[in-house]
Amino acid sequence: MGKPSASASADERVSEEAAMASLERHKEAFDLIIQRYALSEDAKASEIADFLTQTAGETRVSAEQFAAKFGMSASEARIFLSWIHVGIKFKEESNLNAHILSNH
Repeated sequence: MGKPSASASADERVSEEAAMASLERHKEAFDLIIQRYALSEDAKASEIADFLTQTAGETRVSAEQFAAKFGMSASEARIFLSWIHVGIKFKEESNLNAHILSNH
């Protein structure tokens, strides 16, 4: 197999952006990736958590690093990681809102 063409990369980017355009489609794409790569298995989920939290001095894991580690395309890794980010942001905002409400 050869290197993907520039148009294939552009097509991949368009579908990636479409998947992340709405929360519902983004979640569906995330779930599909989990299913495709069996990422919900306990061992794999632990491996992902460890990889995301124990990077060697790096502050962020790139989509390319994640893709290489878990055998998926960089586009799939971006969708997966961005959904994780959505979840973290939601939790942070919920905690902040709960804190604000508890102080009133």
